[in-house]
Amino acid sequence: MSCLTCGHAPILHVPDGLGSATCLACTMLRSSGNQDTPYTGICTILFKFKLSRSEMEQAMVASKDSYPQRTPCIECGCDWLQHKGYLCPDGNSTFVPLVNS
Repeated sequence: MSCLTCGHAPILHVPDGLGSATCLACTMLRSSGNQDTPYTGICTILFKFKLSRSEMEQAMVASKDSYPQRTPCIECGCDWLQHKGYLCPDGNSTFVPLVNS
């Protein structure tokens, strides 16, 4: 899942406490002067997540060496390398590896 406005992952949209958010990827691209993206502004779409901000922050601290990068997640269908720690890219679940039988 990605933002329909800017195309970045919802977990990169950080709430500002005023009912809006700031997309960290848009901010970085804008400050670096990168104009090769379809969306040239800074996205302020606020996503509602099932997990609280503290739960999300706890999930994001996992080491990228915890699983092989191409291990698929049964929760969101993305690979381990697409996750931010254990947090799925959509921000609504945590990584559960697909175990081959």
